[in-house]
Amino acid sequence: MNLQTVESIFSIVGNIVVAVSLYITLNEIVKSEKDRQREVANKVFIWWDKKSSKTRSNIFQISNHSSEPIHDVVISTEREHGDFNTETLHQTIVIGIVPPGDFYVEYKPHIERSMNARPVPVIYFVDSSDRYWKRESSGKLIELDYNIAIDGAKVSLPQEEVILNKVNS
Repeated sequence: MNLQTVESIFSIVGNIVVAVSLYITLNEIVKSEKDRQREVANKVFIWWDKKSSKTRSNIFQISNHSSEPIHDVVISTEREHGDFNTETLHQTIVIGIVPPGDFYVEYKPHIERSMNARPVPVIYFVDSSDRYWKRESSGKLIELDYNIAIDGAKVSLPQEEVILNKVNS
């Protein structure tokens, strides 16, 4: 091997190392940006808490543990059976804005549920960066485009406005 061949090999290896380093850095930047975009949405949760014995209304807990409010908040309800199958109850609860903190909403279902089923909430909301999100009953968080978010919220009519109540600590 002559000196020129060795220099060419080192040059090629050096270029490959630089290309791989740039690829890894670019992937980390993209991943970091995606994590930052999901930061608010990752801190929003909803769950069925209980059924009120006084009013026979369902109570859903909503937690926004981010430092920013979410808006255009809509809850659709499903019914879960013992075998984990779900069906849409065709009921939508409009909340509007949820500031940071822990809250609950109480609503009376339009459809009486069977003894073996409980309502399962699905929440649609917009974060402070105007990104549309859906948190499924399983906890899975999905970013939606505007048209899907609006269509998803309209699937479960009729809509009903409820009062957002602060959870006492």
